[in-house]
Parts: sequence; structure tokens; C-alpha cells
Amino acid sequence: MPVSNPFGESELDSPAESIKEYAVVGPSAHRDFLPWHHPRKHFVRSEQWAFILEKHLQLNPKADGTIKWLGLPGDDLLDLRYIAERICEPMQQRLLFLGLNNSIKADSPNKYILDRALDQMRKLPLVDEGSNVIVDSFNSLADSRSIAYQTACKLGPFDVVNLDLCDGMVKNRPNDSQKPDYNAIQTLLGNQFRNPHPWLFYFTSLIGEQHCHEQVLRKFLKLMDENIETCDGFGAAIEAQFGAPLTALNDPCRLFVVNLCGILKWLGAICVNQTGWRMETMVIDCYTVFHGAADGSDVHLRDPSVDDLVSVAIRFVPKRVVAYDPNGLGTARSQADSECRIALEAVKRMKERRRVEDCLREDEGIRQRIINEKMILLEGAGYARERYLEKVEEWLA
Repeated sequence: MPVSNPFGESELDSPAESIKEYAVVGPSAHRDFLPWHHPRKHFVRSEQWAFILEKHLQLNPKADGTIKWLGLPGDDLLDLRYIAERICEPMQQRLLFLGLNNSIKADSPNKYILDRALDQMRKLPLVDEGSNVIVDSFNSLADSRSIAYQTACKLGPFDVVNLDLCDGMVKNRPNDSQKPDYNAIQTLLGNQFRNPHPWLFYFTSLIGEQHCHEQVLRKFLKLMDENIETCDGFGAAIEAQFGAPLTALNDPCRLFVVNLCGILKWLGAICVNQTGWRMETMVIDCYTVFHGAADGSDVHLRDPSVDDLVSVAIRFVPKRVVAYDPNGLGTARSQADSECRIALEAVKRMKERRRVEDCLREDEGIRQRIINEKMILLEGAGYARERYLEKVEEWLA
């Protein structure tokens, strides 16, 4: 049975509420391709997000048969289209999603694209009609008065949280009231730790020099130094995995290790302080990207051995929790995770990380499958097949 609509009838809650039918639109020769249409993005969608979710559901079957997903989808809802096709259909799972997208303006072409995609998704047999994309920012989760916060609390906790924060998870200054990124993540995790079941957390973030605020970097460096001093084997693990002590690594490699390990240690520390949870870093995929320089030109941050964008899959697993007895009649203790274990696991996964561009270049079978899947996905969203194949040749040249 479909899950009842948790979003209410507000016009703000339901951007496509008034549009009941959409004309069938064929492939357009005028739609431009965007950076996230690159095959490497679909590699992450297929080989990380869908693959891990499939294994997760096999280990943790949903009693109600419904996957609840929170994400930051683009106008075409490509991630959700793919999950519905790759996971929901073969596993006969319903999909109930909440998307946050604050880039949509009324009467803009993107508004129509989103409304049409949402209408198409809701009509799929295994997508719950209560699924929605609301026009609100991710940072709004930090504000208990926002639609994003109130809707997430009504619908959550979620089975999957997917934060595609390509501008950088730690780019902004801490305690910035205008950009409360960290408070939003903290609030979201607080909501998620109400979940009685294991759940998945995916995040994508730029971690280059320009995408880690100097105050955050200093804090991460301090955390790393503390781990080297207090966690047996941490410093040795870095040296074994990267060929030198942290202080001796070249600047790009050192920045990669500190920023990525710092993010994982930050999330891990939050987890450790929520008694009864275990954080498992499962897979790290990475690649290099183009981004705008100060003068508006494109700059390619490419180092032969270091990438500047990561997609990470984490699983949070609930453990045994008992009430604290201040009088000591009961001696049972809750199970708590270890920050040192999380840090050592982070270093191990960083060493095992997959460079997506290498995977696509070296394995023709994977490359062709990824291109074909993405081509079909884009064609269903109204893009021209021939133009996409031409663009792929340009990207992979």
C-alpha cells in the first residue's frame, strides 16, 4: 500500500501539485549537457550508490517494503530515476523520496523540467505518490521553522541520505549564521539517529585547497596530530598507506589526506558521542574536476596522484543501548564506537579508494555499460542520444 502523503497540501510543499498531465517530450537537440552528466558521475551512481544499497537491503530487508530516501536531486531527478529502475523494480521495493532543490525559480524552464520529472516519477508503479521535491535549501535543515526541517522530521528517519555537496562540505567558515552547513548536517544526523535500523549516508564533496576553510583545516590538522599521538597504529597506517609520515607528504597529497580523513573523523566523533551507534566507512571513489577560478575561467586541478572530489559511502549501524544507572545496582553498559577505530578505517579506505577515471579507462566493459546506462537515462529525461555520444567522446578524449 502507498505511504500516506507526509507533505500536506501546501503549495510550497508540492511544486508540481497543480500540474496533472504533461505532454510527452521527445529528445531535444537544444538541451546542454552539464558536468554531472559525465560518465564518471554515473559510475558513482551505479557502482557505489546503487550497488551498496542493493547489498544493504539484502542484509537488512525492509519490513514495510519501502525505501525512504533524502537527497539533493537535480532538475531531471536522474539519481532517483536510476534507483527506481536499478533497485526498486528487481527487488520489488517502493521508493518514497524527499528532495531539496532551491535553484528552481517560478516560471523558469527548470521549473517545468522538475515538475515534469516529478510527475513521471510519481506515475511509476513502485514510486510512492507522496514523494516530492520541495523548493528549499539543504542549509534550511538547521532552521526548525523551515519547510525542509519540518518535512524531514515528519518523513524521517531515512534509509538513505545522499548529500551531493559539490561546492564542498567544509568550504564555509564554522559558526557562519548565513551559511549553516555544519548545523544542517548536525541536525540531519540527529534526526537520523532516531532510526532503529542501519542506514546509509552518501556524500560527495570537493576537498581541494579552495574547498576547505582555513579554520576547518586547522581543526582537522589538530585532530590528525591527536590521533597520531593517542591512537596506536594511526601514524604508522598513514606512512604505510601513503609512503611517508603525514608531515613529509607533498602538499597536494597531505591536503587530500587531512581534508578527507578530517571529514570522516568529524562525522565519526559525532557518531561516537551518540551512544549506541557504529560508523563504517565502506567505499571511497574520487576524481578530478574543473571549477571556476576567480576571474571566471576554468581551472583544472589535476595532480598525477591526487584527486579533489570524493564520493564516500558510510553505513551507520545501531548497537546495544541501556539506561544509565547512577546508583550502580545495574552494571550493564551501552555499546559505543571507537574514534580510533573509525580513524584507522578511514585511512584504510583512503588507500583502497577507486579513481573513477582509471576505472573507466582501463575496463572497456565497465566503460561501455556506464555510457549505455547513462545514455538511456538521459534519453528518458529528454536529451538527444547522438549529442550525448558526441559529448562523451569529447569528455573521454
